[in-house]
Amino acid sequence: MLTSALPLALILLAAAVLTWRLLEAARVFQDARARRFPTLPRLGYAARALVAPDDYWWGVRLEHLAPAEQMAVLAEAARRLGLHSVANLRCPLCGQEIEKALGISPTGQIVVPRETICPTCGFRLDACRHCQHFKPGAQTGGAGPTWGGMAMRWETDYTQGACRLYKEARSVTELYPPQMAERLLAMGLESVQAPKAIPDSFVPLEECRAFALDEEGLRRSGIRGVNRRRARLLRLESNGIY
Repeated sequence: MLTSALPLALILLAAAVLTWRLLEAARVFQDARARRFPTLPRLGYAARALVAPDDYWWGVRLEHLAPAEQMAVLAEAARRLGLHSVANLRCPLCGQEIEKALGISPTGQIVVPRETICPTCGFRLDACRHCQHFKPGAQTGGAGPTWGGMAMRWETDYTQGACRLYKEARSVTELYPPQMAERLLAMGLESVQAPKAIPDSFVPLEECRAFALDEEGLRRSGIRGVNRRRARLLRLESNGIY
């Protein structure tokens, strides 16, 4: 009985999803018509809404709103985030609002200005752990189920690691297993250029001038809402047309 009911449940679920998508496409079409977009673009927006409705609501629609409407959208978005501005962030350690923590690049990517620091506790948003060039530390066995005496779950150490961009001379005995290190030492090779070690990922490298925000890194630190929708709001705010 359960086996026969499963295909029917999947069909009903697919029908519900399709219905929701069609209704969303209809909403997009009606809104685009109310804003007097030409017929062909309206159809294109509606078709795109079947797979990515945000492309209209948080993309082309934002750009065509009146200045007062844009101000209202930004104010409501900030209110929902519990902030005074969509460019601000809430410190995950002490809860202090960090002003102008986020910016937008000419290519539409979210950026964090250099030395963006919580004024209360000193938490760094431009730390290595939030950078795309950060390589986490070694994986260690977790406390999950075991198989043959070995832990099946692995946990990655994000408190330390290395920088994929900046290099430094590091000992072969530090980087390689004993047998390989011995062979390299026998060849007269005591050190090699390798990713620079990061002993504390909460602190940026002093010489770093190439920080590139990793949104997943912010989420690991407890900061949410830094995504494509936020990027579009930041771009809208940076236009300063109101």
